[in-house]
Amino acid sequence: MMYLGLYMPSKEKLHFFPIYIFFLTIFSVNLSSQEQLSDEEIQGILLDEITLDEMRAMQQVFVYGIDIAAELNVFEEGLNQNIILFLQDEISNKELWEILDYIELNLSSSLNQYEGLLEIIPPKSKSSLNYYLPFFRILYEINFDLSNHLNRHADLLTKMIESIELGDIDLYDQYTAQSLLLNANFMGLYARQAEAGLNMANKASVGYIIGRTEATMGRISSEAMTLNALMILSELDDQTIRSSLKEVRRLSKILNKYSEEDITKALTPIRNAGKEYPDFISILSQAESYSLSCFRANKLLGETYISMAELFETENIYEKYNDLIDPINMRIENERAYSTESCDKYRLGMEEVQNLAIKIIRLD
Repeated sequence: MMYLGLYMPSKEKLHFFPIYIFFLTIFSVNLSSQEQLSDEEIQGILLDEITLDEMRAMQQVFVYGIDIAAELNVFEEGLNQNIILFLQDEISNKELWEILDYIELNLSSSLNQYEGLLEIIPPKSKSSLNYYLPFFRILYEINFDLSNHLNRHADLLTKMIESIELGDIDLYDQYTAQSLLLNANFMGLYARQAEAGLNMANKASVGYIIGRTEATMGRISSEAMTLNALMILSELDDQTIRSSLKEVRRLSKILNKYSEEDITKALTPIRNAGKEYPDFISILSQAESYSLSCFRANKLLGETYISMAELFETENIYEKYNDLIDPINMRIENERAYSTESCDKYRLGMEEVQNLAIKIIRLD
């Protein structure tokens, strides 16, 4: 994710810190090469209507792509669940293939719509802010990198269905493990670049705190998912486990760097600056509640992925794997749903705060 923080000059009525603009994906351009934007530059982006509208439009296309990624994951979960039901004689061969045919038929529809949106994105920014242009290029390429990921996942799902048609369960399991690796790589690339993307955030903002926490959770999940996939592929060794767990323990310290009190503290100056505007304070209070929920959800999910990674320290893990991993996967499924819901509300809430703050500033 990328977060913007805005500091207005002291003579202004509002000192508006956290601005949320969402993105999550694989970057083909190394954002870490970009310098940290100053408060004035961040303010310039947010107060320039062309630039802000352009960035938001780009983000809307990207968010649609993320929705498709979630849809593909739902298809894969449904595929896995119904294969199990078939193997347990709980559904017939005909019922199974009705489900598989439905999945295969619907794999391309949303992807085609996304590809259509990509074709109408202008390749060149209309912004007059030169320091914003490198970020526009990154945002532009992000959408195409996401498209590449979506197509790879869709192709893998097609191969999984083909392996079922061949009756080759071992091949199906191999594709399942490859899918885990694909998602682990996705999260790892996202996390590394999400940290660099914080160059567009003020370090005192709530957005930066949540963004840093989420990026760290992404790194941890990548490590845990990689261990899980390598085990299924029978490619896991002790050296990989030790190296990965060392990294997870380093990341766990970062995950615990911030607290809920830091969120409240970051929002206090904004609340004080906007106390003359009751509507603003009301919206900000709601957004604060959402931000705390999002922060808690990310930390909880990160901690659960830590517990997944630590499973691989268990003696004779291959014998105990299924009994140990199933409850953790169930927790992750529930916690990810909670994280998605709460962080979506946070994003929308902070965007509403942003819109009102900009309106007040422009009127003043």
